Amino acid sequence: MAVEKYDTPTNPQESSDELCKKFERTLNLKAEQLIKSAIQTNIFAEWEEKFLSCPKNKLALSAVSNGDLSSIIYQRNAAIFDNNHVYSDKIDLEGSPVTYQRKSGRCWLFAVTNVIRVEFMKKFNLSEFEFSQGYLFFYDKLEKANCKSEYISLFRLIGIIDFLENILKTSEEPLDSRVVSFLLSEPINDGGQYDMVVNLLNKYGLVPKHVYPDAYNAKDSASLNRLIKTKLREYALILRSLVAKSATTTTISSFRAKMMEEIYVILAISLGIPPKPDDEFTWLYVDKDNKVHSCKTTPLLFYKESSQFKGDEYISLINDPRNEYGRLYTVDMLSNMAGGIGVRYLNTKMETLKEVAIKMIKKQQPIFFGADSGKYIDRQSGIFDTALFDYELAFNVKPNLTKGDRLRVGESLMTHAMVITAVHIEDGKPVKWRVQNSWGEDVGQKGWFMMTDEWMTEFVYQIVCHYSDLSEELQSVINQVPIVLPPWDPMGSLA
Repeated sequence: MAVEKYDTPTNPQESSDELCKKFERTLNLKAEQLIKSAIQTNIFAEWEEKFLSCPKNKLALSAVSNGDLSSIIYQRNAAIFDNNHVYSDKIDLEGSPVTYQRKSGRCWLFAVTNVIRVEFMKKFNLSEFEFSQGYLFFYDKLEKANCKSEYISLFRLIGIIDFLENILKTSEEPLDSRVVSFLLSEPINDGGQYDMVVNLLNKYGLVPKHVYPDAYNAKDSASLNRLIKTKLREYALILRSLVAKSATTTTISSFRAKMMEEIYVILAISLGIPPKPDDEFTWLYVDKDNKVHSCKTTPLLFYKESSQFKGDEYISLINDPRNEYGRLYTVDMLSNMAGGIGVRYLNTKMETLKEVAIKMIKKQQPIFFGADSGKYIDRQSGIFDTALFDYELAFNVKPNLTKGDRLRVGESLMTHAMVITAVHIEDGKPVKWRVQNSWGEDVGQKGWFMMTDEWMTEFVYQIVCHYSDLSEELQSVINQVPIVLPPWDPMGSLA
């Protein structure tokens, strides 16, 4: 598959030129100091003398070489200012208890179910409630294995695959081509995106956590993932071999059926057998008034009738400065379900994204969002703030990449999904945001984090909103034919 089929991000050179000009202003070198190819070792003495002539450098050397870098450049004053969970606008019911994904990449499932439970708890007058993330996790793994086998095998199955045009275009791709190498490099993982949850909800529904609690391998999924990845790579070679031998559709389908049965057995043994979508179960609960209730239902009915959440009526707003705003995007091959919907991204300016987020909070709506959570974070105190670490203080240099630059060169992408439940506004502008995480109560303020508006600007890439929260202009974009980004695009990362 030729890369040229994908749209190139706009103006990639513009930001690079600005970086070059900024760096050029720091130059003050003699001709003999220029590095045209290999580093000349005779320049080290001059560098060392210059470095040691500055007392601040000596102090930095003494401190940083003997301790943790992040701790030494940590800005205590910023942390003290940030550690105040008072907000001008906050949803009344945020949902409880604080959830804990443990050693798994299921944050997206936790974030969506934490959003859904807010209205659910209001409806049933509950003080606490948690949906089973493990239930969705089981079926997501099963669906991804099937979906990936369609992509990886790259065979022609007319009538079975009718929505993935690229399958028909890549049947002759060699094993070491970029697209096949990309698929085989990470056949499956725990991560996902909002539209993938919608696929799961529509097909499998929801159950309370007590109906299907987390097994050990849901809470610590590394070993399970390693086994499934190994089997999927094995299956890929088998299926490609069948295609090369011009095997019939029936033969290939029978092989795939056996493969999926093997994956099901692995999941059932590792996670436990989940309810089927139409299996009846009894939900027994106590409301805030200490009244006991009993309800017989099925996973699909529990989602469609009890939760009243209509996942199909929501869209992901993203802020991707590389690409044109006011356009709809998707990522090739980014789905978790054969026959399901693909991921849709409506690209907007950050100001617009924040305006929609504020509107949602004022309407008492919690917000699913995706961010690069590893940047400028104090995990223990529960703070996301770009002012937390002063690199220039220690090194006389600081990171200069813009948000678009970071996406272009692989410095940043979405790594984690969480929920926003409050915003603090001063003089008409947002200052900070309240974040419900899924890392348990031992981090942050009993599981809650504070995110500065500056951090949101730089490292939040996505929020999910209802169509009605958008302007008429943006609503009209939803029905556009999406621009297709390549599978390896950073917007294809899974939270």
